Amino acid sequence: MCDFNDRRVVLRLLAGGQDHVALQRLGSLDEDDCAELLRWLDQSGLALYLAGHLADSRMLDLLPIYLRSELERRVYANRDRTDDLSREFDRVNRALRNAGIEYAVLKGFALTPEFCEQACLRHQTDIDILVNEDWLQSASKSLAAIGYSKEGEERSGEIRLGIWSGRPASANDFLYDLQRHRQVEIHRSFYESVNGVSLRPTEEWSSHVEWKIVEGVEFPSLDLPYRVLGQLLHAFRHVLHGWLRVGWLYEINHVVRQHRSDSELWKRVEGLMLDDVRVREACGVVLSMTAEAFGTELPELLQRRCVAPMRKPLILWLDSFGMEWLLSDFPGSRLSLLLHREFADSTKAWQQFRIARSKRRLGAITLRKLANPVFLARRFREQVEYFRQYLYWNMQVSKRSIEREGSIPHSSR
Repeated sequence: MCDFNDRRVVLRLLAGGQDHVALQRLGSLDEDDCAELLRWLDQSGLALYLAGHLADSRMLDLLPIYLRSELERRVYANRDRTDDLSREFDRVNRALRNAGIEYAVLKGFALTPEFCEQACLRHQTDIDILVNEDWLQSASKSLAAIGYSKEGEERSGEIRLGIWSGRPASANDFLYDLQRHRQVEIHRSFYESVNGVSLRPTEEWSSHVEWKIVEGVEFPSLDLPYRVLGQLLHAFRHVLHGWLRVGWLYEINHVVRQHRSDSELWKRVEGLMLDDVRVREACGVVLSMTAEAFGTELPELLQRRCVAPMRKPLILWLDSFGMEWLLSDFPGSRLSLLLHREFADSTKAWQQFRIARSKRRLGAITLRKLANPVFLARRFREQVEYFRQYLYWNMQVSKRSIEREGSIPHSSR
């Protein structure tokens, strides 16, 4: 069974260098261990990055045959998947451009090459675009004209459009096969508040659009400072959801290492935070996890402005639970709730989120699950473990004499 040590080995390899001790550990895995590690690599978004790094370092052949062949299978399949997605991406962009829509592409292909050297090293699903409210209806009509229909709308304001493939996704599907279901997400805001946490970075993005060409497709993207801040806050939103892909941190690590000495870039990134303490702290949490996971040397400005001033409860959470939480399986562990509480807008917002979360969890429990002693035992263990961690957390906070209420510019409890 793959444990966290195997996952830490992957992080050590991706941090750079030829770590032969780490390779020896992976080389000793049996087929069951390899299958378990592959499952986590797929979840975390690191499978393709690991394969690429080992191939570039001429270390891929040192892996067990099963693990090596499965990684190579993912690489070859994702190249075809990326080619197919780029054709759909081109079709979407042409429809929006022909209609004269003012928009910017978020994430996905817009991250190449600054965050990800080649688009085929990322596993992508949907296409994200950012539009002002004035262009929302026109953008929806343009996408409807090429076959997309509305599938849903989040409370945060994002709208999901899709083209139904006629076949529902299955847990048995190979993750890197061609994307059957086409989906576009329209975002009305650069940052969308979620789960009782409202961050307010700059929203003046329309004057920060530049044109890129990736995989032969021309499209409008936000400039690099906006994309850096966008990825930091995107990762943080997923912290609030309870789980994030470690691959997103690897991409942040990549752009930081490539541009660490570009002081003007980091000055512009920090300026987009509008001197908002919670935005800086949210970025500080993500940057700290990135540095811990991949040994990233952070730019001096971000270290000084985002990481060093973080409140003690945030530092305590990162030191006590950060890596354990980061390496957990989807859908993540409840440890993120301890951190989430520190960012909630108010006591009421925090309570409303907890109630809504409890309702969703209870709604997912079926009679069949209740009749399953394994399920009940697992849920009981989860509750006991969380209660133990919750007590430990509060004891440590009290021990360090942290006055939370006086140190936060808003009440989060």
